[in-house]
Amino acid sequence: MKSVEPKYTVDVSKPQKIADNVYEIRYRIVKKEERCAPKSERKIVRVELGAGTEVLQCKTRGNLEEGCFTLDVNKHPALLKTDFTYNIFAWDDTFNCVASIERFIFG
Repeated sequence: MKSVEPKYTVDVSKPQKIADNVYEIRYRIVKKEERCAPKSERKIVRVELGAGTEVLQCKTRGNLEEGCFTLDVNKHPALLKTDFTYNIFAWDDTFNCVASIERFIFG
């Protein structure tokens, strides 16, 4: 099989606190422009919210190009009252995974 380089990045927002220990995290998949090469459009098939080594939530349906996750830290006792980082991971239909930059939530 031929290796296919991902032609997209993942932008992620700073966490917006919407309640005690509950955050809204917005993301958007940004396509990279190709100048001379032909377009090879990859379809995003899965988007995950991860913290540390754990996947907290994932989406596989609907518009995966942009959206938001609502993270209720109260449902994840190991994260309560701790500082932790999170990323958004986007998977395409050739099994490429692109991670956003790390963001912090301070407990």
